[in-house]
Amino acid sequence: MNYLGSPNFPSEAAEDGDIAESGAEQVTATEMTRNFRHWQERARSCPIAITHHGSPRSYLVSATHYRQMGGSGGGGKQANAGALRFAIDQIGEHLVVVDDRWDVQLVNSAAEAHLGQSQAALIGRNFFTTFPELCNSYTADRMREAQEARTMIEFEAPSSVSPGRTMSFRLFPFGKGLAIRVRDISEQARYRRYFAERESTYAALAAHGGVALGRINMRGRFEDFIASTTELLGVREDGLFGMRFADIFPTERRVEANDAVEAALGGKPLAIDTEILKAGMGKVRVRLALAPTYSTMAIESATFVITPAA
Repeated sequence: MNYLGSPNFPSEAAEDGDIAESGAEQVTATEMTRNFRHWQERARSCPIAITHHGSPRSYLVSATHYRQMGGSGGGGKQANAGALRFAIDQIGEHLVVVDDRWDVQLVNSAAEAHLGQSQAALIGRNFFTTFPELCNSYTADRMREAQEARTMIEFEAPSSVSPGRTMSFRLFPFGKGLAIRVRDISEQARYRRYFAERESTYAALAAHGGVALGRINMRGRFEDFIASTTELLGVREDGLFGMRFADIFPTERRVEANDAVEAALGGKPLAIDTEILKAGMGKVRVRLALAPTYSTMAIESATFVITPAA
């Protein structure tokens, strides 16, 4: 058995009958690990698509099928071109293969959609002539580097084809040419920027001082906070983790504080003027603001901000 890695993919167009005959089965990586012998036997009759989160990430094929697909210098490229085309079209990432002259040899369905051109229109055309906007880009420099050094290179860069999108590139030698796998990571990049901005905001507030900021879990206890929170409350950091939020308020203010927490955990942002108990100073008038913090499906905590009253 062989995992389908980088055989010499044929560029011939797939016939409808070839695709129908490919009959690839799907199995999760967990199930493959658990019953490898069974799936190894199944691969003798058809390719096995190994999925991750529902999308095929790799394929298990028999040595016979591998040779038929053009791997290891075997013949039969045309005989199973349809099966190979079917397999690469199950890959969620964009895949383009070029030869040593930068002429396009293969394009999968995901890449066709991203590039806005069909495989038939691209095969045999020079990659950089077809997409001149890439010629002097960082992406082109890395592609040339991977081609010349015959090495695998991974990097992230803005898309030259779809402005505003961020793409992850994986370049690796493919025969005498280069395979280019591209994945749209715009959402991941957006979240990374968001978290970086949040950490920067927290750091600025901590440096400013006089501000308590953090999160309360669904049980109404401190879960996370910036350093200046302990200064404003007069409580050591190790004493604040897991402490009930209501315990920082005087007895007569705790019902009000608990109601505010319940409202925030129920989805309602609010702010109140109240008092807290600061160690060694007694009651201190403050402004308290609370807002719900959402996870993917529901509210998971509440964010609090406490500042001294003006």
